[in-house]
Amino acid sequence: MCLPLHLQAVPIASDICDLLHSLRPGSVLEPGGLYDSLPAALPSIASTSSSSIAPGAGAAAGLMAAGAAVVAGQGAESVSGSKVAAVCAAVREAVEGLESPEYLKVVVTSFAR
Repeated sequence: MCLPLHLQAVPIASDICDLLHSLRPGSVLEPGGLYDSLPAALPSIASTSSSSIAPGAGAAAGLMAAGAAVVAGQGAESVSGSKVAAVCAAVREAVEGLESPEYLKVVVTSFAR
């Protein structure tokens, strides 16, 4: 099994563990959050059709659309309450099938969070 593209950008397993440790509940888009001024730009990005999105920007556009839905109040409770668990589960699923023992620490870290 090959390392998924979104994890190829972080090829060192310990860096993925650091990423998992840095996750915090809540949204950086909420008032007082690091990017609380960003929601004004999100609806225009989220409404952009996929045909007009530059190649390679699909994942970012998808994340922006998800962020726009949260800001608009669509599912904010479920996202903010389980963001850490959801990210840990996604990363765990991505590395569980890899045969390299270096990713065992990532799996363990994902369960610990």
